[in-house]
Amino acid sequence: MSTRAPGSPLLVARLVWASLLVAPALYSVVLVLLLRSGTGIPSPALADQLRTILLVLAAGQTLAVWFVWRRFVALSGGRAGVDPQRAIAMHVVCWALCEAIALYGLVIGVMAHRLEPVFFVWGLVALLLLRPRAENFG
Repeated sequence: MSTRAPGSPLLVARLVWASLLVAPALYSVVLVLLLRSGTGIPSPALADQLRTILLVLAAGQTLAVWFVWRRFVALSGGRAGVDPQRAIAMHVVCWALCEAIALYGLVIGVMAHRLEPVFFVWGLVALLLLRPRAENFG
């Protein structure tokens, strides 16, 4: 069993990842509470157009995450001279893009007063797939 120093890049990455992993669930809870309160005026026509736009944007973000992950994160796996700051930075960039996809669900939910689970699930699954691995931190 190995012990890690408190400033271990992998430990820091795992803590950041875990906190971001909880956020889509919190967004869902916030939206459900807002929907139950019944405040605001829904605009379903605008929300339908926005849903299509955000689905395309989410697909583009997923491609961007895939590109950044393959180009900068996956290539660092197994190398001895991995820069921990660069590794954490690239991880956070990818995670933030995935987090934004979950936020799209919150935006549409507030505008249309309906739950759009596809965005929450999409963001959560993407975050789960991009967990920090020891080989990416040298």
